[in-house]
Amino acid sequence: MAFLRSLILSLALLTSSSSASSSCSDGITCSTVTANGLDFSCRTAGARSDGKLPVLMVHGFPEWSEMYVGLMRSLAGSGYYSAACNMRGYSSGARPPNVEDYHYDLLTSDVSALADALSFGSYHLVGHDHGACIGWNLAAKDAKLASPRVASYSALSVPHLDAFSDGLYGAAADLDQQIASQYFTVFLMDDSASLNWNSLYNIMALPIMNSDSGFPDDKFESADAFQKALWWYNGASPSGAGVLAVVPTMSASTLAKDGSVAMAAMRLAYPAEETTGGPAPNPIGKLKANTLFVCGEDDPAILCAHDYSKNSKNFVEGTYDYLQVEKCGHDVLSCGDGTQKVIAAITKLLDANN
Repeated sequence: MAFLRSLILSLALLTSSSSASSSCSDGITCSTVTANGLDFSCRTAGARSDGKLPVLMVHGFPEWSEMYVGLMRSLAGSGYYSAACNMRGYSSGARPPNVEDYHYDLLTSDVSALADALSFGSYHLVGHDHGACIGWNLAAKDAKLASPRVASYSALSVPHLDAFSDGLYGAAADLDQQIASQYFTVFLMDDSASLNWNSLYNIMALPIMNSDSGFPDDKFESADAFQKALWWYNGASPSGAGVLAVVPTMSASTLAKDGSVAMAAMRLAYPAEETTGGPAPNPIGKLKANTLFVCGEDDPAILCAHDYSKNSKNFVEGTYDYLQVEKCGHDVLSCGDGTQKVIAAITKLLDANN
């Protein structure tokens, strides 16, 4: 059990992000925004400007919007108005009860609805982790509109979903990424937050991000509450929107043979039959928005420096820039000097697309 705790804690650390500040001060305003019939806890920064489009930021799993505080303050200094909200499953007023309520199309529509509620016309979009997945999905849908609204897209840590799918399943799949993504198969299990005596909840939610200190009511008070955040994985899977391929489920012996003792131990703790995986039923297709993809080269969860991930460029019809940050893991906004390179790259993209 001690080894399991260590394994899941390591997983939590590599998939979560730290924040620059937990306060709603020093240029950050906190309020509630109603969209899609739900109440979202949102942060805003900067002043609206006729010359610069607003910026909407989407966090991932397991993260709060406070992960963007440093970026928001920096962009405010460059004349940008920005907003970042605790999304569906995270905001206390936006936690519908069923797994179907976390379908990726619903999560994506929340972003558009928030843009409407914030009186954004055209806007810049930034997403990290699952928020990057939602961002890719939204930008691809936006490309099909008669009047697209996404002026630019900055994807942090996660490649285009169709490129990611190619890395997870098929003839060109990346074995290392398949191994690194075995935790997907755990998160997708029924009541995954409650399995093994609430292990995912106790180890991932409680010590790392039990609550957003800027919004005291936004907290995971139980495994059932944390399950709603985990349901984002279901929302992307074939049981939901089907926008991401299914990684093959590997046995403990296969994982150990391939050199992944940690993932083999995880499989022993969360047994599952081997499967071959499957393709994404609904690939999202290309997007037109000018795009920046930022990759931490030492990211142990999403191997975004691998060739499959770099193929994201093939799914962008607009301009495409790729930034690989040295000595940086999954949280590219908390990488010391590297973070300043990330912020500079995002600002450059915004400035070129107002």
